[in-house]
Parts: sequence; C-alpha cells; structure tokens
Amino acid sequence: IKLRILDAYEKLCYHVIGPKVRALGQRLNVFGLALQGDLAQMTEYNYIFSHNYHLVVPSLRCRSHNKVFPSLGKANFVAPNSAVIGNVEVGEESSIWYGTTIRGDLNKIKVGNQSIIQDLATLYPSKEGAIEIGDNVYIGPNTVIESCKIENHGFVGMGATVRQGAKIESYGVVAAGAVIPENTTVPSYQV
Repeated sequence: IKLRILDAYEKLCYHVIGPKVRALGQRLNVFGLALQGDLAQMTEYNYIFSHNYHLVVPSLRCRSHNKVFPSLGKANFVAPNSAVIGNVEVGEESSIWYGTTIRGDLNKIKVGNQSIIQDLATLYPSKEGAIEIGDNVYIGPNTVIESCKIENHGFVGMGATVRQGAKIESYGVVAAGAVIPENTTVPSYQV
C-alpha cells in the first residue's frame, strides 16, 4: 500500500503540481515585466519568452543592435551562454548551442528550420553580404561562418571556416577543419 501511495504522490507531483508551479512562475515573470513598465526593457525576446513557455532557459545574451532585435521564433533550443545579436532570424525547431556567437550587427543572418548550430560556432556577416542558412543544415562546433550561403541539408564539419561569398549547395559537405576560400562553390553531393 505504501508503494501505491508513493507512486500516486510521484505522479501527482510530476504531472499536476510541477507543471502548475512552473506555469505560475512564468506568469509571475510576465506580471513582473508588466509592473516594471519601461524599466523592464521589454525586448522582443522577453515578449517571445513570455508567450512560449517551452523555452525554459532563455539566452542571457540575446540583444538588439540599432534597435533591431533577434527573431528566435519557435527555436527549439538557445543555450543560455550563446550570444545572438541584432538582425538575426532563426527558424522553427532550430538550435543554437553553448558558446555560439551570432552577430547580426552589420547585415542579416537567416537560419532556416530544423538547423543545428553547434558549440562555439561564430557567424558574422559583412556589410556587403548576409548569411543565409537553409533548412536542416548542420554547422559543427568551433566553426567560423562569414557572409555566405549554405543551402538546405548542407553540412559544415567541426573547426571548418567558410569565407565571404562562398556557397555550399544542397547536400554539400565541408569536411572538418577545411577552409572554403572566398567566392567558392561546393557543389551538391560533393566534399
């Protein structure tokens, strides 16, 4: 009988009490932002977080640049120590992992749906060109992505560098540690 009582208590905590306490905390956050008014610095990210309760840990480095806020939409995961700055648009179910820096200060960065940007990656456009990342793209850890275009299903291995003006076509692969020079195209299904 004790096991049944403990099982019932555990299920009650996991499935009823826990979610209600979390929801209460999130609502208190929204209420606190409303009470502070202009002092709360209601950024677009705070607005998104207050309306998407599945984002449990918001990035502390999601910042505007020249009054342009990153648009994280329904990103699956944004690591709390990643830096997402300025004119950045992230598609649905995409993830940005630990230590990643995405700087949309000079030009736009667009990340498609279900793309993964791994740990310590650095993405920065130039004034001359934006960064376009398609759907289902994998960008490995410790990579450097400059102003370039990576089409759907592209793969950039760890430690690789993709220079300005480069293009990775659909299903193109950049091997680990490789450097793709400026204005170079990696054809589809090629390494």
